[in-house]
Amino acid sequence: MTDTLIRVVGNKFRELSNAQSILTFDELVARVRDGQLEPAAISLEQGISESQVDVLRDLVAQSHHAGQISLRSYFDSHQRCDGTLTHKVKRSNTLISDPQETGEDTYTSVLLIDDECADLSDHVTGKHVQFMVLLEAARQMGNAVTQKFHSTAAKMYLAENINVDFKAFAYPFRVDLEYRVLERNLRATGDGKMAVRMDFHQQGKVIAQLSLTFTVLDRKFVSALESTALKSLHN
Repeated sequence: MTDTLIRVVGNKFRELSNAQSILTFDELVARVRDGQLEPAAISLEQGISESQVDVLRDLVAQSHHAGQISLRSYFDSHQRCDGTLTHKVKRSNTLISDPQETGEDTYTSVLLIDDECADLSDHVTGKHVQFMVLLEAARQMGNAVTQKFHSTAAKMYLAENINVDFKAFAYPFRVDLEYRVLERNLRATGDGKMAVRMDFHQQGKVIAQLSLTFTVLDRKFVSALESTALKSLHN
């Protein structure tokens, strides 16, 4: 197998392409269809969806160098988290893999950006991952871990305090999320308070660190609070 490594990112990150070792999805598709893809190890990175992975596998299988081209993606060993845990309807808007428990009060996930997600619909630099994507991924991780491991699906999570320390640019390659529960004060019903810390790792370095405190409440109770607050606002 050739040592040539090509990393492929979503089209929204086109400014990162150098037409050699980093390509966009469209550039790779065009190269395969034109018969210009040489033997290589291809790593599918941020912005590439599950359906696009399937498209590329089919195209590569039909190419002249099919036996000399390897294709790997995050979806080989991770699956996108269920929208019932991230509180997202569209699958493309879920930004994390299904969280896994890796130690006492410690959970991990992988960033899985889909080019079609709402968070990339505007304000995209074309090179780095904007910080709002990381914030949304952190929110989803907070919801998913709490609901999957500590509470129930009938809850809502109201943020009380968020502190973020951005240490470096996040680029559209592999990013690992590590989630640690710092404080858990939940009643048997699943209501209560949580304090957590999330670290975003890229190439062995912490590129962002977020601390979050939030309250877990029953959905019906939150709905009643919203209605009461709305009435007082109009009065």
